[in-house]
Amino acid sequence: MKTYLPVVRAMMRTAAIAAIMSIAISTTSRAQATYFDGDFATGWTRDLVVHHSCCDTGDAYTTSQAPGGNAGAYRHVYNLVYYGYSGNAHLSPFSWNPSTQGAVTNLAVSYDYRSIGSADMAFLTVVRQSGKYFVSPDASDYNIASGWQGWRHMGNVSESLSGWCEIYAAFGHNGNYNCGGATLNFSATGGLIEFGVESANSGSQSFYSAEGGIDNFSVTVTSVTATPEPASVLLLGTGLLGVLAAARRRRV
Repeated sequence: MKTYLPVVRAMMRTAAIAAIMSIAISTTSRAQATYFDGDFATGWTRDLVVHHSCCDTGDAYTTSQAPGGNAGAYRHVYNLVYYGYSGNAHLSPFSWNPSTQGAVTNLAVSYDYRSIGSADMAFLTVVRQSGKYFVSPDASDYNIASGWQGWRHMGNVSESLSGWCEIYAAFGHNGNYNCGGATLNFSATGGLIEFGVESANSGSQSFYSAEGGIDNFSVTVTSVTATPEPASVLLLGTGLLGVLAAARRRRV
């Protein structure tokens, strides 16, 4: 038993040093992915996520690709609601999974938007995670101005995560709305996140209709994951070779 004790000790020392050095030289890996769509030809889906009306249970809603964007084609949206509020999520083909692609550390979302005609329509950044919809902390913007409006941006997730609101109840022209109980999770434990835009309208008259458009939709995701440097793997291999050499010398 005493014959092999120094070898065992040498193995433990070498392994411990290798493990400590491996942790010490591990690095944080950053990745960035950008999605841009300016023609909306394929891949977009639409889902009615909020509907409040005094007298009916649905709304009339259409979407299409149309010419006349800023520039080229755009996603045209039309909504008709009866005495109430209706919100629709338009989800892009782009998604990000923090649990497999890395925790989101920064998120930039931008798009052009416009209302068409005299009725106003709201546009909000929206995402879907685990079957629930969330709107961004930036305030809803009912727009009745003519022509395309400038880019709309989201800031740093770490500064605004608590502001994301689960779409749960109607909100009106004053921007007030109620959040549900779910929390949007950008961390490495979070599920798949799908990105899009919510268009919404509300009115106090029967059959209140509004139409508008979305163009130049862009998402940039910055993520971070902790990964070991190749040098740490080399160090660990060197440590194992040292253990083997010590064992061979002891046997000789």
